[in-house]
Amino acid sequence: MPQHGFARDAKFFVVEGGPENSLRMRLVDSEGTQAFYPFAFQFDVVVTLLPGSKLEVRFETTNTGSDPVPYYAGHHFYLVLPHQERADWTLHLPCAAWGRQAPDGAIIRKKAEQADLRLDDAAIIDRYQIGPKDSKITLANGRTGQRLGFELEHPGSVPWYAVITWTETADSDFYCVEPWLGLPNAIHHGEGLRRLAPGAKEVATLVLDGSGW
Repeated sequence: MPQHGFARDAKFFVVEGGPENSLRMRLVDSEGTQAFYPFAFQFDVVVTLLPGSKLEVRFETTNTGSDPVPYYAGHHFYLVLPHQERADWTLHLPCAAWGRQAPDGAIIRKKAEQADLRLDDAAIIDRYQIGPKDSKITLANGRTGQRLGFELEHPGSVPWYAVITWTETADSDFYCVEPWLGLPNAIHHGEGLRRLAPGAKEVATLVLDGSGW
């Protein structure tokens, strides 16, 4: 399977007829996906504008086949952030553990040491913050007062297993804060891997609160 699975490189189609403030995009299994992921599924990503400068992004995963489906999904939110300003930004993210991926794909973890993570700290790049403890995590600029909230807990939603922090290089003018349902390579090590019974559906909801951005 490709790195980070196949959905990010796949072609979704738009499902017409929804609310004007919402966009529903759908991916279903095909000969291409069956070659390395032999399961029948329907995966919808629903993006909805909410009042108060909020954006809801919802994953809806349905098992359309007759066999149990193992799966996990995650976000890749790229935030425009000049690299010279990383020291101004702090991510408040209390969690149970910190983790990284070993060369063999296994997860190396240790107890989380602090809740506030500075974006100029290279140690948080490509690190997994496992088991978020708050229903909302916040990215804040101590100099300008800008804030962006990630609301993780919603009725009917499955839990977000971890939040990954990542950027590409020391001079990349973006930073990623990525809530995931499972950890990379979960199909093998099982951390966060979810299983859907035939005909079952699960929803994973996240809301971005941009009122302070």
